[in-house]
Amino acid sequence: MTKIALFARVSTIDNQEYERQISDLKKVILKDGYTEDQIEIFAEKVSGYKKNEDRPELTRLFNIVEKDGKAIEAIYVTEVSRLGRNPRLTKDTIERFCDLKIPIKILNPTLCTLNPDGSRNNFVAIMLSIAIEFSDIEAKTMKTRMKSGKRQRVIDGKFSTPNNPYGYTNDENGYVIIDDDEAEIIKMIFDKYQEGIGAKVIAQTLNEMNIPTKFNKTRATKVMKFNGEHTPTTGEDIIWSDTVIFQILKNTIYIGKRKYKTVDAVTEIIDNKKVITKPAEYDYVNTRAIISKEQFDICTELRTSKTDRQFYGKHVYLLKDLIRCGVCGKKYMGRYIPTKDKVYICTSKLKKGHACGNNSINISLIESVIFDQISKTDNLVKYLDNPNDVLNKIKDELKHLEQRLKNEKKELLNKQKQLENLIITISKSSNPNFDYFTKMDNEINTSIKSVNEKIKNIQKEIFSKKATITNYDQQQATNEMFTKAKENRTELTSIFKQFIDKIVINSIDKNYTLVTVFIKLKGVTLKTTLKLFIYSRGVRNFGGQKEKVYKYLPLIKLENEPVFKDNILLVEISDIFDEVQNLISYENISNLLPIKEMITIKPENYIFMFDTEK
Repeated sequence: MTKIALFARVSTIDNQEYERQISDLKKVILKDGYTEDQIEIFAEKVSGYKKNEDRPELTRLFNIVEKDGKAIEAIYVTEVSRLGRNPRLTKDTIERFCDLKIPIKILNPTLCTLNPDGSRNNFVAIMLSIAIEFSDIEAKTMKTRMKSGKRQRVIDGKFSTPNNPYGYTNDENGYVIIDDDEAEIIKMIFDKYQEGIGAKVIAQTLNEMNIPTKFNKTRATKVMKFNGEHTPTTGEDIIWSDTVIFQILKNTIYIGKRKYKTVDAVTEIIDNKKVITKPAEYDYVNTRAIISKEQFDICTELRTSKTDRQFYGKHVYLLKDLIRCGVCGKKYMGRYIPTKDKVYICTSKLKKGHACGNNSINISLIESVIFDQISKTDNLVKYLDNPNDVLNKIKDELKHLEQRLKNEKKELLNKQKQLENLIITISKSSNPNFDYFTKMDNEINTSIKSVNEKIKNIQKEIFSKKATITNYDQQQATNEMFTKAKENRTELTSIFKQFIDKIVINSIDKNYTLVTVFIKLKGVTLKTTLKLFIYSRGVRNFGGQKEKVYKYLPLIKLENEPVFKDNILLVEISDIFDEVQNLISYENISNLLPIKEMITIKPENYIFMFDTEK
């Protein structure tokens, strides 16, 4: 039985379905004397500018007619643009069907590509050629208008798509406003990332707290299919991931700079691959900020240097992500070039002309000092023999916090119910007391605001506790691990991160460096810091001999105790150094600390990146 091809297409950007086209075409086909059984439907949702081989239904139709020229008697479409938008490709498609003597019957306007005798209808061919060109112009004009409209909405302070960034929503007029509840989650994400908690841990913690994603809230029942996925997913199934966290950390909208595209990227096909030859251009409009630019920049710095970019990434740095600069507050990063630098340096040096002046410190030297000091600090090593005490305490605190959260949420519901009852009462009253209503309304709303604030603070504490527990579970350390981990940099890195919250470096002069270590025990940071005065020059030579001599002086308490704000030392470094000199007996050699008064690290406790350094 000869078939009739019903061809329907909608573009992926139209956000429409092709059922209407199918319905309209079926009516015409049946009116022309064909039966329902003869109709073969070819329907696709794809851009009309795609190549024919990238259009599955059009390709299927070609395969059928080229295999058997009599399999399809005629092709019905609602309008010529359903066959395609690209003028050259669409004309080629029409010509191929004409060569096979298969007429294309178009509803709007009513046209047929072949005469009753099977010859080409030249008049229709001319009309279609013009229609195809106009269709192309129309599509491009519409695309330009849509882009212009979207751009104007952004400039006007409105969202151009329904996919609002997390932390934002729109008011009744479509203008961008902050979603207060979501904004608290955004602040949490940046706070925790700045504290050194990784994106995966943050995502896992949010999932454990049952914090809904944007899709959970706005598209719970919608079925979606993302790039690279074969199985469709509903919005309610989408959870937090490290990818989403990184997208948030990169989005400048959170500092009040909303990015939008002004010029599309230029692409070319090179070696059968689409290559961007000119990148897209963007501009920014101001909007309401959720976090400060300073915090955004810090997180950006942490994120972009997280893997110690380029050649740095292939080395394991024991103090990676832990060291901060006591001069500018920025992060230190490892730089290991075998024939050149083997140091931790302030990231302010990454930008030419922005260096803060704080010295770098040799990788082996500072890592050896930290290892030597921890191995000699009995309280820390003994603590590892009973690691569950603090963890159990944190878990108990977490249980109390979760119960408090439940109680506060219950209280919030009660207050909201009170407000609802008050409104119902006043609306039903024949002689309402508006003064009393206003007073009660203010009191209840004040209580609701207070409870909401408590809930947000408790959620922050819960987030912090859960992140601590997650990190603990991921990085267990034992006394045996510490003694054996010296030759295993990966294990030693894990142990260091259990003990060290952060390290702040301040160079005193070319000879000495003050290293302030903030110690933590399973997530609980101690108030007392460990001060290490390191002899920086010993790594180069000592006494005219080319050998490594690692020396340092540890101190717990000073009158001029180092005080930091945002990692920047507020006390004069010279005052600290003078006090240290007065605490010990010394020989007056250029007012330098005497080498003999410092601890000399035994060579077996030296830590090296590679054995070739020994």
